[in-house]
Amino acid sequence: GSSKIEGIKLDCLEENLISRAFEEMKKLRILIVRNTSFSFGRIHLPNQLRLLDWKGFPSKSFPPDFYPKKIAAFNLRCSPLVLKKPFQKFEHLTYMNFSYCQSITRIPDVSGAKNLTELILNKCKKLVKVDESVGFLPNLVYLSASGCIQLRSFLPRIFLPSLEFLSFDMCRRLAFFPDIVGTMDKPLKICMKDTAIRELPPSFANLSGLGYLDMSSCKQLQKLPSELFVLPNFVTLKIGGCPQLRESFTQFKGCDSRAECWPNLETLHFCNACLSDEDLYMIVHSFPKLIELNVSSNYFVSIPAYIKESINLTTLDVSYCLKLQQIPALPSSIQKVDARHCNSLTADSSSTLWSQMPREIDRLEVAMPETEIPEWLDYHGHGESPIFWARGKFPVVALAFVVDEINYQVVNLHLFIDNEHVTVQSQHLIFNIAEDHVLLFDLRVLFRVEEWKRLDARFQHDNCWKSIQVKCEPDIILKDWGVHVYKKETNMDDIQFSCPYPATLGSGSCMGLNLIWVPRDWVEEGSATGTDSSSDVEELDTILQVKEASCSSPCAVSCSCYCSAGSSSFKKLLGFKFRRRLSINMISRWPEDDVDDIDFRNQEPLSFSENLQTVMENLRRLAAPRQKKGMSNGDHDNDSLKWLAETEILSDGEYEDEEEESDSEA
Repeated sequence: GSSKIEGIKLDCLEENLISRAFEEMKKLRILIVRNTSFSFGRIHLPNQLRLLDWKGFPSKSFPPDFYPKKIAAFNLRCSPLVLKKPFQKFEHLTYMNFSYCQSITRIPDVSGAKNLTELILNKCKKLVKVDESVGFLPNLVYLSASGCIQLRSFLPRIFLPSLEFLSFDMCRRLAFFPDIVGTMDKPLKICMKDTAIRELPPSFANLSGLGYLDMSSCKQLQKLPSELFVLPNFVTLKIGGCPQLRESFTQFKGCDSRAECWPNLETLHFCNACLSDEDLYMIVHSFPKLIELNVSSNYFVSIPAYIKESINLTTLDVSYCLKLQQIPALPSSIQKVDARHCNSLTADSSSTLWSQMPREIDRLEVAMPETEIPEWLDYHGHGESPIFWARGKFPVVALAFVVDEINYQVVNLHLFIDNEHVTVQSQHLIFNIAEDHVLLFDLRVLFRVEEWKRLDARFQHDNCWKSIQVKCEPDIILKDWGVHVYKKETNMDDIQFSCPYPATLGSGSCMGLNLIWVPRDWVEEGSATGTDSSSDVEELDTILQVKEASCSSPCAVSCSCYCSAGSSSFKKLLGFKFRRRLSINMISRWPEDDVDDIDFRNQEPLSFSENLQTVMENLRRLAAPRQKKGMSNGDHDNDSLKWLAETEILSDGEYEDEEEESDSEA
C-alpha cells in the first residue's frame, strides 16, 4: 500500500497479511475487511479513516495511537473487542455496530458522539451495563440491543427526542423499562418481545409519537398503563402470549361511548392469552377503528355479534381456537378470515364463512375446516389443478380448494395463462393451509393492483379463448375445487369451464394437459404390432377411452388419441408410425427429445397444400366459437372464411372453386 490509497476492500484472501499492512496508507479513508487473517502483532490503523467496517476485527482493543477524529462509522460485528475508553471528541461519528461481540460487558461514555444516529448491540450476550450518556443522545434515531440475555436493566432514565426505533427483543432478564423524562414526539416503534418486564412506567405517556408496541410473550407483564391508550398516534399493539393482561381490559367496562375508549388502535394481536367470551366482547367493544384483530389460540366459544359494528375490520384471525363454535355475520369490510383448526364450528358458522364468496368481496381469503362445497358455486371440479377459459378480459373469480392430504402448511400458488407461467412480484403468493381444510380466495390476492391490471392486456388484443390454470407448489391433493364468478365484474358469456375449441388438427390445452390430436387416417397400418390395422385402432381406442374418462372436454370427442408428454399414453403413442410428418403447430408443446423419439414414416416437410390445410383448419377453429356466439369477425373476414370453407385442396397448385382463373391466381 501507498499514500495514494484512499479506499480498500479485502475479501477471502488466501494468505495472511502482516499487521502493519496499512501503515503506509496515510490517506486511507475507507477500510472494509471480510474473511481475512492478519499476523505478526498489533494492527496499525490510519487516523484518516471515515469508515471502519471489519467483521471479526481480530484485536481486543484499538491501537493506542488510533484517534480517528473524523470517523463516521464503526461496524465491528463478531469481534473480540472490549470497550473501555470513552468515545470522546467523535463529532462526525453517526453509526456504531458492535453486534455479536461476545466480550463486551459494558458500553462506555458516548457523550463525545453527539451526532450518533444508530447504535446496534444485538446478541452481545455478556452485556450487563450501559453508560447513562446513551440515554441522552440528542440525534439517536435507532437503538437495538436485542438478544442481550444478561441485561437486567437498561437505564434508569432516558430522553431521546429523535428516537424512532427501540428494540430489546429476547432480553429475557430485562425487568425494567426506563422512565421517560421529556416528551418524545417522533414516530416511534418499540419491540420488546420475550422480556421479563412486569409493568410500564406512567411516564410512558410522554412517548406521544409512539405508534407501534410489541410485547408478545412477556409472560410476566401484568398491566398496561391507562395512559398508553390515549396516545394520539398509537395504532398497533401486539401482546400475544401475555395471559395476565386480561384484567387490563376491565377498565373499559364503564365506557358508554366507544369514542371514549381506544379511538385510534387499528391492529391488535392478543393470541394465546386464555381469553374468554367476555374478554373478547370487551376487546371488540373497546376498539372502534380496528382493521386487524388476531385472537388465535384462545378459549372463547363465540364471537360477539357486536363485531358487525367494526366497520373497518378487514382481517380476523381465530385459528386454533379449539372451542370456537359460533361466528356471526361479519362486517362488510372483512377480507381475510383465518379459522384453521376451529374444529368445533357449527354448520351455520361454516355457512357464514362460505357466504363471503357471493358478496364478491375484493381480495377475499378464508381458511376453515373442511365442509362440502355449496351448490351455488358456478363450477365444481375434482382432483386436477383448476382450469377454465376466458376471453376479452381477465375474469374476476374466487376459487375454493378442499385439501385432502398435506404434509406441510405453507403452499405457493401460481397462475398460468395458456400454459405460460405468469410471474409477479406479489406480496401474497404463500398461503397457510392444513389437511382436511378449505381455502377460499379471490384470485386478486395473488397480484398487486398494477399487476392485476396488466393481466387484461393479455386478453384485449383479440377475442380468443385462453386457458387459465392455478397450480400449487408443492403439489397438494385437492379433494374438490370450485369457482365462483364475480358477476358484477365479469360477463358469464366470457368464461367457460370446458374447452371451447372443437377438435381439429393442432395442439391445445385441455384440463391442464399438453395435448396432441391425431386423426385415425394418419396412423400407419400395422405400425405398432406389425399386424393388421384393427389391433392398432383398438389400442388407440383404448388410449382414447382412458383419456376421455379423465377429461369431460368436448374437444375430446373426435380425437383419435391425446395425451401429455411423458405419460404412459404418450409412450404408447411413440410405438406408432405416421403417414406424414406432423406440422410444427401440432408438436410445439412437446419437449424436443420426445418429438425426436416419434417415428415419422415421411420425414419430408408438409407440402404446400398440406400446410394450407393446416392454416384453414386453424382459422375455422378460431372462428367457430365466435360464430357460435353470434359474433362477427367483420364482413371481409367472414367472406374469406366462407371461401376457405368452400375450397377443397387437391394437391399443390390445384383447387376447385367457382371463381375465375384470374381471380384464383390473384
